Amino acid sequence: MGCKVVGPTLGFVAFAVTAVVEWPVGFVVYLFKHRKGRRIMGHPSNVVFPKVNNAIRF
Repeated sequence: MGCKVVGPTLGFVAFAVTAVVEWPVGFVVYLFKHRKGRRIMGHPSNVVFPKVNNAIRF
């Protein structure tokens, strides 16, 4: 069993790219619909990072 480096690294890159787009959008939505805005802002950490991290096994 080796050290997992590639999966978490690519997961973080995907998280950062997604966050740059979704956090400003989520903030604007949050002004009108709090729950929906929080869901949008949480998407990168709750969905994107885990999916990319688990998809790459090395």
